Formats: sequence, structure tokens, C-alpha cells
Amino acid sequence: MALAEASKYIGMSEEPAGSNKVMFSAWYGMTGPWCAMFVTYCFVQAKSKSFVKGSKYAYCPYVLADAKAGRNGLRVVPKSDVRSGDIVLFDWNKDGTADHIGIVDKPPVKKNARFSTIEGNTSGTNPSDGGMVAKMSRVTSDVIAFVRVTN
Repeated sequence: MALAEASKYIGMSEEPAGSNKVMFSAWYGMTGPWCAMFVTYCFVQAKSKSFVKGSKYAYCPYVLADAKAGRNGLRVVPKSDVRSGDIVLFDWNKDGTADHIGIVDKPPVKKNARFSTIEGNTSGTNPSDGGMVAKMSRVTSDVIAFVRVTN
């Protein structure tokens, strides 16, 4: 399961700080913001056919577009149906573009409730480029979509 894989890396950070150099970007094959590369890595390790090393999902908006279209075993799920292990996409500035991605650890229990995630390239000071894998507490008002992986 991708969530179990993600939990193994909590606390891992970029070396050097601010470089985007981390095992997940090296594995993916490019250096850059790596939150989606981290999610891709976790799902590949979990044997998902929806994710491929070095392809498709190094950019959050691509995950969202495929989920909205029901492509590659991805589909958007309502907040009321979110499960542990689903993907969450965030839109911090409410412009309709997915800015960040993580894996749901504990889903929200109410419409505007807090929920926990495991995310790559985050921190308490910079949610989208914080340089580490961390367990985070988030609010549903920052979510653009929850995504279920079916492959």
C-alpha cells in the first residue's frame, strides 16, 4: 500500500536544503519540486499500474486532469467517501490549479474537518516546497480534489 510506503520516509529531507535533491527526484529522473514524484514513488512501490517511474506525474495538475477525466486508474472522489491511502491535491491560492499533493493518512470526518496526510516536499513553514517528507494536518477548505487510485 502506498500509504505504508510513504510512512517509511517521514523526516527525510533534501540534501542540501533547498536543492530539491532527494532520493525521490533522483529515482524519478529529474530535479525539481518533488511532491508528486514522492507520491509516484510510493504508488510504484505499492505496485500501482497508474504510476510509472519517470513518466506522467511529476506535476500535480496532470494528476488532477487525469482524475477528472477518469484516466489511468485515477478518479475524483467526494469528500464524504475519502479513505486512507487516497491522494489529496491542494489549491493554496484558490486559482483552480493543483499546487501540492499528498497521501491521505486519516480522512476528514466532517465536511470542513482537519485530516492528516503524508506529503513530500513540505514542512510547517512552506507547505508546497518545504524540503522534507512529513505527516501534516490539513483542512478540507484547501483541497481541490481527493483522488482514488484504482489500478
